[in-house]
Amino acid sequence: MVVGDLVYPKSITFSKRDGKFANREITITSRSKKNVKIKKVEDPSGKLKLTVKTPNGKAAVINTEVADTDADYKKPFRAALKIHTTSQKEPVLDIKFFIMDRAHRQKMRPNARFAPSKVQLSLTPPTTGSIEKPPGTKKEEVKK
Repeated sequence: MVVGDLVYPKSITFSKRDGKFANREITITSRSKKNVKIKKVEDPSGKLKLTVKTPNGKAAVINTEVADTDADYKKPFRAALKIHTTSQKEPVLDIKFFIMDRAHRQKMRPNARFAPSKVQLSLTPPTTGSIEKPPGTKKEEVKK
């Protein structure tokens, strides 16, 4: 496996939370501790607003946000960004991105570990009434 000098995310996902898409930052650094500069950022799809921030140390940062927040993304939208850098080994980076509604994301992963629960669980025991035991739990009813 060949590992390049630049460190960056291979993909980013935008999904709705509380009716809005969250902004994402793409941070690009180098393993050799050299400064990384961004020449140009391209979004052929036109779905994202891209802002190159001033360099913070040796890292380059791009702020990304969904341009059309009112669009319907019931089907996931897939595209890629092209980022032109000053790196000689990796002059152009391709970063995939996905835009989707949160509801559709849950449909894609119905067995997700932390699926929303329809039942409210209480950590405190009931204060009134008695607890009934199911049949067969009393000593005289249990057969040995």
